[in-house]
Amino acid sequence: MNALLDVINNHGMITTEEQEKELVENYPHMPVVIKWAKSMRSLHFIKDVAGAIKEKMDADPKEYPREIYIACENLDKLRSALGIPDKYGPM
Repeated sequence: MNALLDVINNHGMITTEEQEKELVENYPHMPVVIKWAKSMRSLHFIKDVAGAIKEKMDADPKEYPREIYIACENLDKLRSALGIPDKYGPM
């Protein structure tokens, strides 16, 4: 749960391998977005992220993930379900 709260407080950004591992263990079907260096963004379940990264980098050695994050629609749903207010309010 700590990793999930860290990610929520970091605007949905997954910034460490430890966060990813905890999310995979506890929420394997959480959809996340991978922002690639060269390719278009792609949506994956968190449990499939490591495989997707390996596959993409094996196919193109110059490709790498720039960011991994929870999409804003899903982040809003998580905040609502957990009763965590959005510090910045609706836009």
